Amino acid sequence: MAKTLLDLIACRLEKETGFSRLVARGTVRAGLQAAGLDPVEVIPQHMKVMIEKVLPAELTSCGVEDTASVCRGLLNELATAESRMGKHTQSSPDDFFNRLNQR
Repeated sequence: MAKTLLDLIACRLEKETGFSRLVARGTVRAGLQAAGLDPVEVIPQHMKVMIEKVLPAELTSCGVEDTASVCRGLLNELATAESRMGKHTQSSPDDFFNRLNQR
């Protein structure tokens, strides 16, 4: 089972594209970085926007032809995970301060 959203989406990207684990993780990380998001603290809503707006260009640069289909698969995976996570998918002020205390 995936530990983070990065792991979840990278694993699905491997299956959708045939990328190696390293390439899939690097592609997702590059998309997150381009969107200004932290891979460790990204929430599902932000990951969704990254998949819709940023990842297609990353995939195109990696030679993926049907980026729309791949992104649909990733969004489906994300929606499934989000429904399993329940309502704790939004970052609250308490979450923010708890993360600060962990550093």
